[in-house]
Amino acid sequence: MLFRSKSAKGLEGWRIELSDMSARVSGLAANAAAARDIRAGLEIWAGTYGFTLAVDMMVGPKVLDPKAVQAVLDGLASCGPLEQGDAPAAGYPLGATISIAGNALDTGLAAGLDAALADTIGDRKISASINVLNKDICAVRQVLPPLPTNAISIWMGQGATGEANLAGIYHKSDNPVVEVLIPANVTAGNLWVMAVDNTGTVFNLLPNVNFEETDIAKLGTVEGGTRRIRVLYSLDEKRADIRLLAMQVLDSDFGKSEIIAFLTLGDLFDTRRPRDESVASFAEALALAQGERPGNVIGFASRILESRP
Repeated sequence: MLFRSKSAKGLEGWRIELSDMSARVSGLAANAAAARDIRAGLEIWAGTYGFTLAVDMMVGPKVLDPKAVQAVLDGLASCGPLEQGDAPAAGYPLGATISIAGNALDTGLAAGLDAALADTIGDRKISASINVLNKDICAVRQVLPPLPTNAISIWMGQGATGEANLAGIYHKSDNPVVEVLIPANVTAGNLWVMAVDNTGTVFNLLPNVNFEETDIAKLGTVEGGTRRIRVLYSLDEKRADIRLLAMQVLDSDFGKSEIIAFLTLGDLFDTRRPRDESVASFAEALALAQGERPGNVIGFASRILESRP
């Protein structure tokens, strides 16, 4: 009775097996904090009565609410939101794997997720996919509210061959080309596209001084049910029309940049932004625009463009 009333308090479905002076205790603790307290109590009990103790304790909660996980992730986010993949509406059962994806300023976040969530998730595993980005990209991501991402996407290719670049990785002398893809049945809206580089600069690709049109119905070409709107061109296209924007990877370009695109109901900003501006200036304007025009953004896409030697 002494063991039952005190040592196993809080241990659901507990069971004790005794063999000579050995004791094995099993059961379910409500959470990690309770598991620590129960284990400490059992060790005191075993020491008091001279038992050799083994503990087979599962750590709950029995069902984990995804909202509890998200509350921890929101506190850890340093480069836009950290999100759970396919979180079950009924909660995570014991033994489940929790998939987490997002971006971070450094590699330490991915390594520290297990420790940060240990007291919350109990006997479950973490599978993390964390992309490390630079502070400039993260500064923009931090001011983005939750946005729909299913309406548009970003395609990258090689200017010299026209082939798709699925990895988004380019090397010295490469000529990246970039297109925004929008389903052809989306016929209304405005498109705004920017590139955030690793020097603290945002380049406003569309609209720009030479091409101020943002109405998607007047942009790009429709192929196979998809509207393709090119915003970074091949060098050959640039030679044919000097108004077009093109880039070639140089030594000074090595690092990660990000292409971001907004599909909006109306103008994203009151006026066309300058060709290039600081990340701080752009982030401030974007935050203001989001506050003044809630619901204006109906689609969002982003993709990393990485330049290597």
